[in-house]
Amino acid sequence: MKIIIVGAGEIGKHLAYVLSHDKHDVVVIDKSGELLEHIKEHLDVMTIEGNGSNIDCLIKAGAKSSDILIAVSGNESTNVVSCQIASHLGVKNTICRLDSKDFFSEKENFLPETLKIKNIIIPLHEAVRKILNVLDNKIVTERILFTNPNAIMTAFEVVPSSPIAGARIRDLSNIEILSHIRFAAILRDRKHIIPNGDTIIVPGDRIYAAGNKDKVQDVVDWNSTDNCRIRKVLIAGASRIGATLAKELYKMKYEVRVIEKDPKKAADFLDEIKAGVMVINGDPTDKDTLAESGADTIDAFISVMDDDEDNILCGIMAKEVGAKKVIVTTSKAEYAGIIPAISIIDCGFSKSIIAVNTVLRVLNLVSESMRVDAILSRANAFILEFTVHPESHVCGKRISEIKFPLSAVLAMVFRKGEVLSASGGLILQSEDVVVTITERDKISKIEPLFCRRSIFGL
Repeated sequence: MKIIIVGAGEIGKHLAYVLSHDKHDVVVIDKSGELLEHIKEHLDVMTIEGNGSNIDCLIKAGAKSSDILIAVSGNESTNVVSCQIASHLGVKNTICRLDSKDFFSEKENFLPETLKIKNIIIPLHEAVRKILNVLDNKIVTERILFTNPNAIMTAFEVVPSSPIAGARIRDLSNIEILSHIRFAAILRDRKHIIPNGDTIIVPGDRIYAAGNKDKVQDVVDWNSTDNCRIRKVLIAGASRIGATLAKELYKMKYEVRVIEKDPKKAADFLDEIKAGVMVINGDPTDKDTLAESGADTIDAFISVMDDDEDNILCGIMAKEVGAKKVIVTTSKAEYAGIIPAISIIDCGFSKSIIAVNTVLRVLNLVSESMRVDAILSRANAFILEFTVHPESHVCGKRISEIKFPLSAVLAMVFRKGEVLSASGGLILQSEDVVVTITERDKISKIEPLFCRRSIFGL
């Protein structure tokens, strides 16, 4: 497909990387020649220096013959106008990045469809949702949702007191609570491991458990200790994401404190939040200030400042002061590979990767048989959904009979709304949706298994 990306910032750059590697014809537009030069040095994409909300610039980028336009610049107005012009020029699918829902108004009947914008994404809301999804329990590090609302993949850390610590996976097969879920992947020492029966689970492992939401939650609860519940939260940074997060947590009855270095931002935030949230004017990167703010007594510390390095530094110091769970956000996708090496940071979320995952889910443009659910931020792995074609290689076969690449694992199967564990004896049926974890370079070997076979059986 021919795809135009407006905006060469962190989100646009990472989108260009993913889409160009999937063999799409990508054009990137941005006003910054420096950002475009960096992209050209690393990717085989076309770049145009200019304004993405200018019709001549879009025509030059080939909008009249393009399939999709994705506007992810840092300017809401530019994104909206780019999508509007692209629709006028004949682009069938547009996706527009916004900072909030406030740009449009249902009351005034001014909606995205008014301007012929097909899809809206709000990365800030997605980032907040990601953080909220791991705040109910100290051992949970990530939750991934799927097209089936009853399914989930939850990553949790194995603590020394866990009943599965030190166990061999084959020895856990008779435990009832584990019979309905699958340990789909393990992250150990920054390495993505596909577990088998001989794999021994060790404290510190991050296990990705896949299955029905309730069954997976039962397993998480079983591995949790009594002191794993989170009630008190300290947020570093009165940024837009910090403000949104604080409001949501307050609604959910958490005890919330916010620490902000800038006096004006702290005062403005206090006026906005009104009551119920304690706002502290101080430097979150100062250990003494953290201690005075009560970081040693809180259950979770969340650093959402605008500076990536400050967030990482702040997270490290908060853990040293005594915070029980530390979550940091970053803008640069590159930090997603660095944070796992900092073991005292429990969760790290890349806002750009979250945004890219959101775009990929919305577009679902890889193929008719496959959709991308997520790019794991802590491992070089993709989570994919494949639909079984009735004339495919795998239809009618037991999972144990199918030859998959060694680095790929079937996590679960969706069948008529039901979530099934991908056990070896399960026979795949037409229209089953199979969730798989694999590395990027193995995707091309897996997808043909689920597609219609050619006349030559290839």
